[in-house]
Amino acid sequence: MISRGVRRAAALVGATAALALAAGTGPAQAVSARPATAQSRVPALNPGEVGTLRIGEAGLPSHIKIGQTITMTVWFDQNSRYLFDIGGYETGVWSPYYPGSDGKGMTVSYLSPVTNRWENSPAAAYGNFWFSPESAVYVRPNYWGHIKVRITFTAHARLGTWYVSPGGFSYMLTKKVNGAEVPGTLDIPSGPWPGYKITVQR
Repeated sequence: MISRGVRRAAALVGATAALALAAGTGPAQAVSARPATAQSRVPALNPGEVGTLRIGEAGLPSHIKIGQTITMTVWFDQNSRYLFDIGGYETGVWSPYYPGSDGKGMTVSYLSPVTNRWENSPAAAYGNFWFSPESAVYVRPNYWGHIKVRITFTAHARLGTWYVSPGGFSYMLTKKVNGAEVPGTLDIPSGPWPGYKITVQR
């Protein structure tokens, strides 16, 4: 097992996080398509950064009804010289008006890029829903990868404003599949904060 630090876009928590997820290694998995939306700013790198991670999303409506399921596609690419070795994904779902209700009344699942099956995600603290695939997912530099996420606001979800914050990754950089970790991190340009707004109605 290889421990990877979780790196998140500012759309998720406003800064890079430092939690830990564990994931194994396995055959390379990657998908290619053109993102519907993506962050385009390419800032100067800070010390220790070896590239920039861009994140976008498609499929989130501005209004939904209780009981509705939405499917979001999260796009990402990075421009370092190394493989993007993904051990886990994370999506934040929270409400600013109902403290303590983060993640309650909803279910989240991910379409596994390894098995191509929908896998349910447990709710972690603060409404962060994570998923670790059966083996690591490798995406080569300057290559748009994606993962699909389903979110259902059940009859027990609160009405009103919610925010969805995609783009959490547990990752490391390697020179080859199953290779050793390369020192360095990726710069993550700020995304929409506090996230993508959704209004839940009856």
